[in-house]
Amino acid sequence: MRLSFYGAAGEVTGSNYHLETSQATVLIDCGAFQGGKEAELKNAAPFLYDPHRVDSLVLTHAHLDHVGRVAKLVRDGFRGPIYATGATKALAKLIMLDAAKIMSHEELKFGDEPLYGEAEVAQAMAQFHELPYGSKQPVADGVEVRLVDAGHILGSASVELWAEGKKLLFSGDLGNQDTPIIRDPTPVTEADEIISESTYGGRTHEPATKREEILARVIGQTVAKRGTLLIPAFALERTQELLHALDHLVDTDRIADVPFFLDSPLAIKATEVFSLFPDYYDAEAAAHVRAGDDFFAVPGLRLTETVEQSKRIASVPPPKVIIAGSGMMTGGRILHHLKQSVSDPTTTILIVGYQAEGTLGRRLIEKVRSIDLFHEPHRVEATIIACGAFSAHADHPHLLAWIGAVQSPVQQVYLTHGEVSAARALQPDIESQLGHPTHVPRLGEHVTL
Repeated sequence: MRLSFYGAAGEVTGSNYHLETSQATVLIDCGAFQGGKEAELKNAAPFLYDPHRVDSLVLTHAHLDHVGRVAKLVRDGFRGPIYATGATKALAKLIMLDAAKIMSHEELKFGDEPLYGEAEVAQAMAQFHELPYGSKQPVADGVEVRLVDAGHILGSASVELWAEGKKLLFSGDLGNQDTPIIRDPTPVTEADEIISESTYGGRTHEPATKREEILARVIGQTVAKRGTLLIPAFALERTQELLHALDHLVDTDRIADVPFFLDSPLAIKATEVFSLFPDYYDAEAAAHVRAGDDFFAVPGLRLTETVEQSKRIASVPPPKVIIAGSGMMTGGRILHHLKQSVSDPTTTILIVGYQAEGTLGRRLIEKVRSIDLFHEPHRVEATIIACGAFSAHADHPHLLAWIGAVQSPVQQVYLTHGEVSAARALQPDIESQLGHPTHVPRLGEHVTL
């Protein structure tokens, strides 16, 4: 049995694992690379395997870096079943259609050939098979999987996989503890081989209990200086968590009455999907739903779906709070708001998600003093604040605890979905505290299990 790492090896995006047994070939995830021109070239390159010969695909969750090349896989000949939770299926459709729309615009503007279009997305959706948590399911000859809640975004899963007498455990992206709305990651107690993400290896988040406190403080500071608070946020989960927190802060009179804008058509649609899947909520969120509380309906929140509505935000005098995509500031409406506000010292940019190498968000965290927006230089005078409490990823202690929950002898832990420095920071603790041999694979590397 051979496992190949065709994405998220030594980096955070492009998740794509290729498992070959004597009877079948199965993929775990087929995500897009993110982070500049080099990532775009990787996405456009041919797959390092024949899509026609893949028997099935299992998806851990619906973020772009895990589903962004599924429709390309279909375009290139994959015709097998795609297994995912119901929420992942619904959200993956939104993500892929949004990506297809962006690529279509880029083709018209720059002549770039899109990876896929709406027709390929429709074909991909026809190949989906919903798989609930906890149900052991054959997905190919001699291969069975079971999905367990990864606590990362709505419908996210870790994958238990059985083949040729071995059990493999793919973490997917593991969620932070005590995240609102969704449940904490489900521990797994048995595995022979573990393939774990390592995004926040070497780092510890602020406690989740500080989430609302930090948000209230930043909003208060913004109001005090009559400025603008920009929150670049991923459309899936991060935006919904922010809305949940804002709703509670307003209800408890902990923040001033200021205009809130959700300036992301994708996030607005994703929030509607969240409302369709209350069975995935944690106990607290489920109780709110039963009581008739819509924690996404923040008092004073304005949803701006059209371009014209988005442009009118600029005419609203500060203080104001704008949540907009994209989460890593690689595109989307957040760039227009940055153009208007990044050189204003009364502006605050609250970064609540991971920023991959090569992204504008990463550069802002690294305190660059000038950025290019729409081919024009802009001085960075805004205050930049990065908040780990809102992260949807497990930090170093929680990654170690999740891996450590496996009580059976572990032959090898493979650390992926993290920059090399993060994986290397996590590796010695796994080896010394848990006693598991650990390896950080390279992109394109093959291992025999």
